[in-house]
Amino acid sequence: INPGPAKHLTILIDDGDSYKGRPVHQALMELFIEKNIAGATLFRGISGYGSDGVVHSSKLLRLTDSLPLRIDVFDLEEKIKAVLPAVCEIVTKGLVAVEDCTVVHSKFQK
Repeated sequence: INPGPAKHLTILIDDGDSYKGRPVHQALMELFIEKNIAGATLFRGISGYGSDGVVHSSKLLRLTDSLPLRIDVFDLEEKIKAVLPAVCEIVTKGLVAVEDCTVVHSKFQK
């Protein structure tokens, strides 16, 4: 992705979430690769909670294996808009948000 206007897609899920028998994060990353999205990064949180108020924490790992995950995705507006229906189908529990951003520097080697 070249410097300039872009979109930042943020997805918040739990690592215990599944979609068609696979982890949601895996299904999403495969979707982004398939659709040639410029970049996506998966982060594993050490603690978090959503609107249900249930805390997921690495300290509670013995009670739950569901840690919070965040996926950050960056690309042009049209490419983000094109994947949103599939993202929302895969993410049945969690949060999906899109915001404007400006890419100021992007250098990756292939």
